[in-house]
Amino acid sequence: AQNGVEIKHNFAADSTGSPLLLNVTDATPDIASLVAGTGISVTSTSNYVTIARTAAPYAQVHIQGNSTATTISTAGTAVKAAGTFTVGIESSFTGDTTGKIVYNGTETTVFQIRATVTMSPDTANNQDLAIYIAKNGTVEAGSKIVRKVDAAETANCSTFFNVSLAQNDYVELYVANDTSTDDLVVIDSILGISS
Repeated sequence: AQNGVEIKHNFAADSTGSPLLLNVTDATPDIASLVAGTGISVTSTSNYVTIARTAAPYAQVHIQGNSTATTISTAGTAVKAAGTFTVGIESSFTGDTTGKIVYNGTETTVFQIRATVTMSPDTANNQDLAIYIAKNGTVEAGSKIVRKVDAAETANCSTFFNVSLAQNDYVELYVANDTSTDDLVVIDSILGISS
């Protein structure tokens, strides 16, 4: 009491969930701050707080009907798939026509990268053609999928891999001919990212 005046409160915290008012039995209870995690935004005005889900990060690039061959200089060495890609819908990423998708987000996050490819060797038969997901120009070895294909045929391959991306990291589709230096053509492909 000061000057004969004593101020008391009768705050109570609901036991469901996490209270915003802490230490309610103390003479000076604390009001907790809200901190938004990944995919959540918190905004406040003079009399209310809004908690909302932010747009999930995603992106895709694709190529269809491509006839540009990917040059294979060394058998078994993966290189970036050649051709002109179309950029699809994206959020927190920026894709380009070379097939590169750059992460613009500020929080390091693990994303699932998916690729599906229709490809063919340029001229040789009985070729082991491989696809990979690459991060910052380096293939993720565990993402490798191989198909044996003749020149008169096309092969469909799909792969996915979980990759941790920090701001400005990028992913691309890489391919290889594990049998010879015969070039290959990525005829159709979709490269996509989601969290």
